[in-house]
Amino acid sequence: MKKKLAIIIDNINAIGGTQTFSKNLKKILQNKFKVDIISLLSNGKQKRILYLGLKKNVSLLIFGFYVLYKLKKYDYCIVVSGQTINYFLIWGHGKKYIYRESNLPIDRIQKQGLFKKIIQKILYKVFININKKSKFIAPSIPVYKQLLKIGVKKKRLFLLQNPMPPKNLELKSLNKRNFNLVFSGRPTYTKGFDRIIKYTNNDIIINYFGPKLKNSNNNIIYEGLYQNKSNALFESKIVIIPSRFEGYPNIFLEALNSGCFVILSDELKWLLNDKILNFVYVIKKNNVEDLKKKLILINQKIKFDNQKKLSNRIKIARKHLMTFEKYYK
Repeated sequence: MKKKLAIIIDNINAIGGTQTFSKNLKKILQNKFKVDIISLLSNGKQKRILYLGLKKNVSLLIFGFYVLYKLKKYDYCIVVSGQTINYFLIWGHGKKYIYRESNLPIDRIQKQGLFKKIIQKILYKVFININKKSKFIAPSIPVYKQLLKIGVKKKRLFLLQNPMPPKNLELKSLNKRNFNLVFSGRPTYTKGFDRIIKYTNNDIIINYFGPKLKNSNNNIIYEGLYQNKSNALFESKIVIIPSRFEGYPNIFLEALNSGCFVILSDELKWLLNDKILNFVYVIKKNNVEDLKKKLILINQKIKFDNQKKLSNRIKIARKHLMTFEKYYK
């Protein structure tokens, strides 16, 4: 009989890499386990997804005990969100669980106000030590180092890079696609959206996928939400990721899996390796003029793109980065 496993996420119907990761993880694990996704904050009806229907302002303590009650029937628990509210999941929970830290914990704490900063530091200490059976997954070396700094022991910590999505079979070469430069994500300071505004104020046109904006300029072309992010990337040539910090940006993997060129913020240059330098670029000091130079260089390459070059980029990326097949093993 299959063991029961719960994947815990804040909101499976929200938009973002964690939601995509959870759904893909479920597909792979269901061969070995009876898998349920437990979505904490949203309502809906989907097979093998349990919607708790809780509100964001519910008391954290009540929330914690309620979730523990729901987890009684599961043998294992994987927490894939990095929100403070999930720290209460393990109170009194003696079973094995895996916590995947989705972002940089120290950087996330530092951006909070003084009161929240103190509370989150305390919660992390409780969270780390309350259940010795727990294991932690860091999706990148920066996250791994920060988890060590806040007190997670090496023997409980594993470095496991976020995986690329399943392979795409039919893709157009870049010179036949509709969108030249694309930003896909939440319009927040952490995601570097103020930089997007700065770049577009300097005559760079960007196609934007995400929540609708109240105010923008004529060079930000709104293309709608990105529930079908893969389809949007299939029509994209270059993807820009201007974030100030990330645990491991799934959009980076999704873009490479779609054969796109990628431009990273200076803070994300740790994502580079020497095997992908021909199609991944960094904006030095997030400078507008350097971005313009990179765009000229990339667009010259795109003019001569073809199916063979596209397939080769994807092949190199899948060989040297994590895939879901490798992840499961």
